[in-house]
Amino acid sequence: MPSVLLASCAPALGKDEDEPLLLAALGEAGVTAGVADWADPSVVWSGADAVVVRSTWDYAKEPDAFLAILRQIACAGARLFNPLDMVFIGAQRRLQGYSDATVDKLRALLRVMTVPAKGVVVFSGDGEPVASGLMAIADGIVITGNVVTLPGHRRQGYAAAMMRTGLSWAREAGATIAALNVAAENTPARALYAGLGYRRQYDYRYRVPARR
Repeated sequence: MPSVLLASCAPALGKDEDEPLLLAALGEAGVTAGVADWADPSVVWSGADAVVVRSTWDYAKEPDAFLAILRQIACAGARLFNPLDMVFIGAQRRLQGYSDATVDKLRALLRVMTVPAKGVVVFSGDGEPVASGLMAIADGIVITGNVVTLPGHRRQGYAAAMMRTGLSWAREAGATIAALNVAAENTPARALYAGLGYRRQYDYRYRVPARR
């Protein structure tokens, strides 16, 4: 019988009104399900076939510890579901070097997006997040942004794997065209995108007002 763990946190335990309904539905489907505090060191993540990130409200207080748990789950071989917000933002914070203010802006952006969107994170063999990107679909076009790869893991196929994963999702979600922008001087990135079938359409420039 398959098993699922719902990742939660101590402050949320017993306060999620939908949780009993979800557990009951999983039970009716023949799935053994339970709830675990992500910060509880006694949890054996390897004992689950899948882990659903659900109510880990306090992860922002210890983002490195939270990412360490995600690495542990990845190494345990369990499938990880519902990672768009917490896992994606945590990976972006780490890989991009975002400040708290920038992370808040990213969260705000995700909250107001009304089109289908997916945050993609690729982990290395030891469970470390090494590549990430954000994809959103509008009018049948999937736009990719926030692409980043950990410097020490570039040119090892992680970025290509991240892009293919996101594009596969977009295709299943109905996208028929893929688009993005890239700095003209970013030769490695241009080679990556060309290898995925992207073709140059036009150039543009940003204009920044002079300081007074």
